[in-house]
Amino acid sequence: MRVAVIGAGIIGITTAYELALDGHEVVVIERRSAAAEESSFANGGLVAPGYVAPWAAPGMPAHVLRHLFGRHAPVALSLPLSARDIAWMWGWRKACKLQTYLGNRAHMQRLAFYSRERLQAITEELQLEYDRSPGYTVLLRSEKNARMSIRTYMVCCQIFLFCDFLAQCFKHAKQCFNC
Repeated sequence: MRVAVIGAGIIGITTAYELALDGHEVVVIERRSAAAEESSFANGGLVAPGYVAPWAAPGMPAHVLRHLFGRHAPVALSLPLSARDIAWMWGWRKACKLQTYLGNRAHMQRLAFYSRERLQAITEELQLEYDRSPGYTVLLRSEKNARMSIRTYMVCCQIFLFCDFLAQCFKHAKQCFNC
């Protein structure tokens, strides 16, 4: 099959690579003069398949509404809203239910682990070299953010993996913030 991939960022290039491996004839179309000159340029990417979460999450509609008209609003609305906008918001609100969130998170988790496996395989196959370091730091601005992060982690532990090191970190954080 002949396939055109639009965009030569990390997603476009890796998609084209995988399609070519599967035997497809692939062409990549990029508006810039070289690959990875926009969002993928010098990206501070994070390979952390254990830390994924859908934006459609319990409590998120209230969070968005509280900040909707703030200076650094997480979303912007163009008024008047169209029927399509309202339908999308209704669907998003329904996706914020706990059971839907947990199901979507499980799907994201599997995709994230598969992506990490592919990254490791491609890195070995092509002998790629890039800067990396193990671990990462999460900066939280308030006790409320720390509590939310701890709750998210506890859900992760119940559903997916349990990492002893993270468990110790979060145990300490829970003691500090009386969660």
